Amino acid sequence: NPADQSITIDGKPFTTFHKGDDAGKPFLSPLRSASGKVVTRLFPMESIPGESRDHLHHRGLWFTYDDINGVKFWENDPSYKKGRIGRVVVRDSSWKGNTLTATMEWRDPEGKVLLVETRDTIFRADPALRVIDFRITLTAAVDVTFGDTKEGAFAIRLAENFTEKRGGKISDSEGRAGMANVWGKRSKWVDYSGEIDGEKLGVAIFDHPANPHHPTYWHA
Repeated sequence: NPADQSITIDGKPFTTFHKGDDAGKPFLSPLRSASGKVVTRLFPMESIPGESRDHLHHRGLWFTYDDINGVKFWENDPSYKKGRIGRVVVRDSSWKGNTLTATMEWRDPEGKVLLVETRDTIFRADPALRVIDFRITLTAAVDVTFGDTKEGAFAIRLAENFTEKRGGKISDSEGRAGMANVWGKRSKWVDYSGEIDGEKLGVAIFDHPANPHHPTYWHA
């Protein structure tokens, strides 16, 4: 898709920014480690033997929200029929230096804009590390209410080897370990670690201290 933006670091493929017209939202996929191993699930963009097939709306790394004025932007795959399904449309995007800047409209099923999102995605690296910083600003186009649901907002769907059933480990900044202990709790960060093709890898998401209601609750 010519609308998608391939992102390389030090000349090596890192990820692709998908505008996601067919997905109802933009997303980054696949994400690779410094050594080039894919750390995100490839379904539903690709069908890989042995991968889970649940949650069509879990695509790589993304940011949406489940309930804006009763409109669903989280469980919003275009194939879904349950509830009022919204979509996030990328109006424009540009690449400068190591930063991808995009403007997006969060539209209800009738096409009315509820939120305007501006996002700077900054990509950084050293030989053993990949870092992405997100600066996301949501501006209300009309009066909006964010509903309180169990769903996440900022999210990543990791490769199967990070799951507990495949030997992956989940921990948070408060010293808790395991999905049952991390889920629904507040912490500054959550880390998943696992092994892919013999290499030990970790993926962590940090809640910036300046974010509203820091430290955030986690759906992990």
